[in-house]
Amino acid sequence: MTDHRQDCSMADCEALFVEGLRQFVDACAYINAALPNEAEDAPWTVTMHRLAASAAEAAENLENPSASEIALWADEAMKVR
Repeated sequence: MTDHRQDCSMADCEALFVEGLRQFVDACAYINAALPNEAEDAPWTVTMHRLAASAAEAAENLENPSASEIALWADEAMKVR
């Protein structure tokens, strides 16, 4: 595995951050889609939704086209069923 901490330019760091946000939101959306409806009110489910919303908000603050896509995807994917 590559150690991304070495010689990370600002653009590289932002790209890594955006990719991490994308993977996180994808994981939350996958879990959300797989949950039974009765799990909606479970404390960890509520927390997962809040974290995904925070990731989307963080993405919106970046001037990066991929980050904007993350925000839209999180909005759609994390809607309460």
